[in-house]
Amino acid sequence: MSETEREHLDVHGHAHGESPPLHALAARFLWPTVALCAAITVVAVVLLWPGGGDEFDDPLLLDADPIAADVTSVSLLPCSYSPLDDCRVIEFLLVDHPVPD
Repeated sequence: MSETEREHLDVHGHAHGESPPLHALAARFLWPTVALCAAITVVAVVLLWPGGGDEFDDPLLLDADPIAADVTSVSLLPCSYSPLDDCRVIEFLLVDHPVPD
């Protein structure tokens, strides 16, 4: 190893000592921002926490009872959102469900 390489290694080493102090201006804005994010998170958790009551608003009816149906056809067509992809279109006939008037 040459003298230049040794000097290069000595100059560009790294240590695991203390980190440099945070600039005062950065600290002045960092902690209030962290506190604001924490407060918003707590408020969101409280507002979005499930109530535990019997009332349940399910606009997509994902919690509904399943309905029996017979598949009448299955076809592969280009997807509306990506013509290069194929989407499976399934037609079915409801078996256990009353037909609306």
